[in-house]
Amino acid sequence: MLLNQREGDGCSVAISGHTDSDADDDYNLQLSQNRVKAVKAFITTHFSEVDIEDEAYYGEHKPIADNNNDQSKAFNRRVEITLHCNNGETEGNVWPILTQIQPKPTDLHFDGAKGGVFDLKNGAHISIAPKTFPDGQINLKVSECVTIGDAFAYGLTTQSNRTGDGLQSSGMYRVEAFQNGALIPNLKYNEIVIYVPVDQEDYQTFDATDEGKYTEWNARPKSEDKFIKPYQSLCELTSCTIETAAKGMSRFVNCKFFWCKIKSFFSRSYKKDRDAYVLSTLKRNPNFDAMYNVYKTGLDKEFKNETGFAKFVANNSYDDILAKMNELFPRFTNDVFYAMQIPSYSWVNCDRFTNYLNLTTVTIPEKVTEGKDIRLYFKKLNCVMRPNGQSLNKSAKFNRIPVGKIATLVILKSVIDVLMMSSEDFKVGDKPKIHFKPVHSADLKGVFDEN
Repeated sequence: MLLNQREGDGCSVAISGHTDSDADDDYNLQLSQNRVKAVKAFITTHFSEVDIEDEAYYGEHKPIADNNNDQSKAFNRRVEITLHCNNGETEGNVWPILTQIQPKPTDLHFDGAKGGVFDLKNGAHISIAPKTFPDGQINLKVSECVTIGDAFAYGLTTQSNRTGDGLQSSGMYRVEAFQNGALIPNLKYNEIVIYVPVDQEDYQTFDATDEGKYTEWNARPKSEDKFIKPYQSLCELTSCTIETAAKGMSRFVNCKFFWCKIKSFFSRSYKKDRDAYVLSTLKRNPNFDAMYNVYKTGLDKEFKNETGFAKFVANNSYDDILAKMNELFPRFTNDVFYAMQIPSYSWVNCDRFTNYLNLTTVTIPEKVTEGKDIRLYFKKLNCVMRPNGQSLNKSAKFNRIPVGKIATLVILKSVIDVLMMSSEDFKVGDKPKIHFKPVHSADLKGVFDEN
């Protein structure tokens, strides 16, 4: 009768099973569960459009009458059904509100003919090759998503489109290039590389494939992955594993043969031409290029420019170069960067799979709607997940969630022009709580305050 008389769309039910106090506790809990299963099966068969949003089994622990006689016991042997329907509650769209709290892109300015290397957040660097863009002044705007708070504001997730697994992000980036205030047409094969600092060599690149409500990610072939170890680059550049390499690159500057030394001594033009050749050869070396690109700002401050750094490398031993690099960059011997190509104006993600084996499904008693934002955040993993399937007017379900991890469930919706938010931490395996309260758009900036 209750389900036949329901009004409104998007109805759902919560079912709880109960028993009297006869028999032991374990038996009664199982009996209450069996009763819920029977009712659930009936609803699923006859009212398939009604969603089952919650199930609970209480056994004898929530009586509505005492258990002193058969009549009161009969009252306690029951299944309770709570019906929820959307009876015209007007929900707005929260996504335009989120755009108001997005961080401002990093503004870079350079000559398109020359390109450049620039610092980004969290120790990352971006390198733009010469002639990537037209000659003249270029304004490159770089959107950087490097924290959970950034992901919240940008409406991003870190989740594999292929497997549905959560991904641990080391940074998501999007670029847009302008000249004279106009967006430069998207370039398919531009030469922009972002060097992202990582702690292990198991990251890979994921490209955004759908920038709708939640961005979808597809992994690039691993053959395109490239990890930069500046310490290793220096070692290969100076052949540090060879016993004679204590002289470093100076062996290319100093003449090996007697006639070369004599000619260099008496002919300044010969020595100048030869030094220029050595420096040019050195700057074209990929190991030199890797070191310079990831540390350009600091190296230019110390050596003025690329040529100054090349001269230093060419005329010093490996030990001296290593000592100077460790002085300038204390993490030099441990630094690892992931070189990520940026081929378009879409988001690009530096991620790795979390690879947890004990996974579960988390069901949230909150409907998925077009204008609502429901996401699950793992702060320590820098991982963000969205409801799987995203079927409208169905309870939100998150699949392949690691058991035992602490997550933050954030739900944002607009009801009759009032912005409502629930933000609650819970341990995966426990039932998440939902407590909505009215908020202002300015309050959203503090949802993931990392101070």
